[in-house]
Amino acid sequence: MTIQVADLPSGSASSAASLLEVSLPRPLPVEVVPARGTSAGGDHVRIAGAGFLPGVAVRFGGVPAPEVSIAGGEPQALDVVTPPGSGVVDVHVFNN
Repeated sequence: MTIQVADLPSGSASSAASLLEVSLPRPLPVEVVPARGTSAGGDHVRIAGAGFLPGVAVRFGGVPAPEVSIAGGEPQALDVVTPPGSGVVDVHVFNN
């Protein structure tokens, strides 16, 4: 979908993308517990940190977690179900 914003005095139009910039706060994960899981996935882990917004997503080695929910509390945390995979992987958290 393209949104057009009319410039009434001159009659020209620009796309909203060229006029607006949306910036979400960067999530800050600090700890994943437990730090290990099974290769079959389906393990429940908690990611402690801050800056998690509704719709947050988690990837384990580039593979999306099938379930992510904000647990709340202090410090803020996520409850996550791991996807299948093996080996040591990076865990990335994204606000969508």
